[in-house]
Amino acid sequence: VLSVADSKRKRTTFTAIQLLVLENKYREQQYLSRIDRARLAVDICMTEKQVKTWFQNRRSKDKDMQNSLPMN
Repeated sequence: VLSVADSKRKRTTFTAIQLLVLENKYREQQYLSRIDRARLAVDICMTEKQVKTWFQNRRSKDKDMQNSLPMN
């Protein structure tokens, strides 16, 4: 029987270059097509799933930042 700790996957650590490329691409395009996602993943040595998750998390971060701004 596996415990919760055994089944947890490790957190991905991105390199500075990967983050720079991801942020630059995000500024251009907040939503990637499957083809763009696949190309980007190959270019920066990541899986498509990692790129997809990074973009989802980045959009969520933007949304959270927008919601925390005071309304005028």
